[in-house]
Amino acid sequence: MVTRRITYIVRPGDTLFSIARMFNTSIDDIVRENNIVNPALIYPGMQLIIPMKGVLYTVRPEDTVYGIAMRFGVPYESIIYANSLVYPYVIYPNTTLFIPGARDTEYAGIPAYPGMPYPWPPEYGYPNPPGYGYPWPYPPVGGCPISPQPAPAPAPIPVPIPQPVPPTPEPCDYFVYTVKPGDTLFVLATLFCTTVDAIANANNIKDPNKINIGQRLRIPVSDGRLRYYTVRPGDSLYEIARRFNTTVESIAKANDIADPAKIYPGQRLVIISNCKPDP
Repeated sequence: MVTRRITYIVRPGDTLFSIARMFNTSIDDIVRENNIVNPALIYPGMQLIIPMKGVLYTVRPEDTVYGIAMRFGVPYESIIYANSLVYPYVIYPNTTLFIPGARDTEYAGIPAYPGMPYPWPPEYGYPNPPGYGYPWPYPPVGGCPISPQPAPAPAPIPVPIPQPVPPTPEPCDYFVYTVKPGDTLFVLATLFCTTVDAIANANNIKDPNKINIGQRLRIPVSDGRLRYYTVRPGDSLYEIARRFNTTVESIAKANDIADPAKIYPGQRLVIISNCKPDP
């Protein structure tokens, strides 16, 4: 068994469950490696060390990513993520791949067997893992095609193993808001101390007068005023708003709180500090 650790930047919509499934590792291993106190509280831009146990495999001329995954009995997506393969996921003979979740090398010499029908059944959550709209290095809708492999070279030349490159974290100066009845970009810009143009540009909106109920918008927050706060026993929205120099309405709106009197310890709030829009 080989242990490998890579750095991963949490993206909007990620959970420890989806990240662990992505790399074919366990939630407990990620929690221990990163000293996470509350596994439910991870946030976009957070840097995690992902520990993976597996084996190293040398690619053969006839191999494909899917065939290797079937041979070792692991999800093919985890091989893609663990080795930072880029679509169309071409692999070359004599390069080495890390196979996360494979427990030994006893299957390395056995040809790929038919196994389950391709693509895998939906109860496995494949072939489309949770991508949340981000291209790196998620497979396209419909699964990963099996790419044609190049002919073997007459005299194989050792190829250096590509090292995983962590993705560039996205800027964290925004939060995601779901449009409610009665919302307009002007109302949201006023409440969250930003501008109509800033929201429109962040969401590629051509006509600021046309937004839809249920539409998810990125709300940009300038000057480093975006804060995340975990509610403590005895807290109220009024006290939290006073502490961060903002308004109860702004906090309630940003966190979809219908009754400002009902917050609970452990609840994580998005707060735009120093934001007191004119009445």
